[in-house]
Amino acid sequence: IFIPPSEIKVYPNPASEVIHVSFNNSEFNKAELLLRDPLGAIILTKTISSNVSGTQLDIAQIPSGIYFLEVYLDHQDKHVEKIVIVK
Repeated sequence: IFIPPSEIKVYPNPASEVIHVSFNNSEFNKAELLLRDPLGAIILTKTISSNVSGTQLDIAQIPSGIYFLEVYLDHQDKHVEKIVIVK
């Protein structure tokens, strides 16, 4: 299932300390966030239960570079966002 880009916002980008993820009008029981490096290795994961309006990821310990944030809602809907981390 396709998630319109307006449903999930990821900011700031580029980021250095924290990435905020907000869910606009998205109804879900479980959200999984995976931050991957360019080779596909999982760097950071976070699972959120229930319908929250947003969350944040602490990226303070992650080195500068280009990463990909994958957001899965109830194991179905997938949203991918390119993230640039700058220190």
